[in-house]
Amino acid sequence: MPRLICSIAPAMFLFVLGATWPAYVQACADGPDYYDVTDVLENDHLNVRSGPGTGFGVVGVLPPNATALENLDQVPITCDDASNLNQFERGNYWTKIAWKSGNALIVGWVKTKFLTE
Repeated sequence: MPRLICSIAPAMFLFVLGATWPAYVQACADGPDYYDVTDVLENDHLNVRSGPGTGFGVVGVLPPNATALENLDQVPITCDDASNLNQFERGNYWTKIAWKSGNALIVGWVKTKFLTE
């Protein structure tokens, strides 16, 4: 009987891994395709930066009513588990966006707290 368990256990492990792995990878990659700007005062703008942080230069600005910002990337990457982040990282999410207005295309990073689905 122990020999049977030893031969079934690896097969069960692979079955469970195969059944759950695609769902986990999918969940980690999920997110809205587009965002709108939120919580920016009417007479202000949202800076778009060349990298995910205020130490990066401003490459463009978004009006407070900008919509349809394409979601290109986010940092930190947590897959919905922020328990491994320090206090600074938990409050410091950035999203890489692309936004087209007329013939202009702005691509860069914005603070995620100013985005809504």
